[in-house]
Amino acid sequence: GKKLLFMGQEFAETQEWDENREINWALFDKPGHAKVTNCLRDLLELYKQYPCLYNDEKDDESFQWVNRQDADRNILAFIRRSPGSYDGALLILFNFSPVEYPAYSCGVPLQGSYRQVYSTCASESESRTFPSKRTPRDGFHYSIRPGLRGFEALLLEFPPKKQRKKL
Repeated sequence: GKKLLFMGQEFAETQEWDENREINWALFDKPGHAKVTNCLRDLLELYKQYPCLYNDEKDDESFQWVNRQDADRNILAFIRRSPGSYDGALLILFNFSPVEYPAYSCGVPLQGSYRQVYSTCASESESRTFPSKRTPRDGFHYSIRPGLRGFEALLLEFPPKKQRKKL
């Protein structure tokens, strides 16, 4: 496999970096610290797999708010996409609180099933899909109910072109 170049933050070093001391390598193999490394690895793979995360980042259409008004619950939801298209787009949700919201719903622009590609709370084998319903929410004609676990970051892939229709 590929090796990562470490400076400490990749495995949650507990002390601030100091050029006069060695990184605490013993932390690398501890379960909680290894999770940080695995999370970073997974996110880097997603970054390579989904060009919407880095292409056209200066174009206003590459970023679209879904819900920026949920400060009371500490939740953000937005879309990363290629300008003019939802092909390969991602719906990204963050729950910055420890509270679980099993009935959390958010608006989506397209009909179809949104597939989980990453969750900070999911096991390796967990794969969920969320079908849209014609229930307007957040300024969109459709909505999904992914629910959110405490401190969860959730990335959902938009429905494939053959499966969707846009209003």
